[in-house]
Amino acid sequence: MKCSSSQTKARAALAAALLLCATIPGRADDISLSGSGTEADPYLIKTVDDWNTFATWTGGWGPTEGTSFYYYSLETNLTVTTAVGDADHSFGGIFNGNGHTITMNITATGNSYGLFRYAGHNGSGGAQINNLIVDGTLDGAGYRYLGGLIGQTTYAVTINDCHVKAT
Repeated sequence: MKCSSSQTKARAALAAALLLCATIPGRADDISLSGSGTEADPYLIKTVDDWNTFATWTGGWGPTEGTSFYYYSLETNLTVTTAVGDADHSFGGIFNGNGHTITMNITATGNSYGLFRYAGHNGSGGAQINNLIVDGTLDGAGYRYLGGLIGQTTYAVTINDCHVKAT
């Protein structure tokens, strides 16, 4: 059966649209964490993949861009190789480590490195990091502003009951 010219054009347009959708890179909101990010139902970080998702959601912004304030809860001990935030996206939100240990094995690739590279976001009202133990190593030879917990603060940051044993 031969297709009419309009059917051929429609099929070509549909194929082009599907190809375009398949090649657009995913955003952090394409990946989800358990929870809703509220104080009563924080985003839960249970695995290294969850941590990497959280680290991708730099700025504490959760699954949407903007300046909303989200809550995060670490549910287990983890060993990670990814730091949170960058110079353009500071962590802003409340992170509760629940007394768990994050062992970081991170190599700095620039200034201002720690488990949280930058913390304190103007639009979200700052940042709070609670009840966390940080262990492991941060290799930052030749770089400035290195810290086991935070590389650099950019706005108000509150730290409660956190312990750093990292080298």
